[in-house]
Amino acid sequence: MLDPITYIKEQLAQREISIELHQFKKIVTHAGASRYEVPAYNELLFLSNAAQLPIGTRIVSDTNIIEIGPEHALSEALEEFSGLVAITIPSHLASYPIIEFIQILI
Repeated sequence: MLDPITYIKEQLAQREISIELHQFKKIVTHAGASRYEVPAYNELLFLSNAAQLPIGTRIVSDTNIIEIGPEHALSEALEEFSGLVAITIPSHLASYPIIEFIQILI
C-alpha cells in the first residue's frame, strides 16, 4: 500500500501542481444535522476514510460526486474534491461518523 501523502504528491506532480501546505481536516457529524458544507476553494480535499462512512453518505463538490456504497468497504482509493463540498449523511444513524480529509492548499 502506498502512503497517501506520497500518492497525492505524485498525482499532483503529474499535473504540475505544487503543494504549498498539507494538513488534515475532520468534519465531526452529529444527530440533528444531515448536511454539511465545506468551502474548499484554492485547495484540494482527499477523502481518506471512505471505508468508515455509512452507506448512503453522499459527497458532492464542484469537481466530483461520490455516494458511499458496499464497494467502498475495502477501498483504499482517495477521492478528490474542491470548490464547495456538500456532504449529506443518512438520517437516524446509530453512531455519527467523523469524515476525514487530507487538505492540500495550492
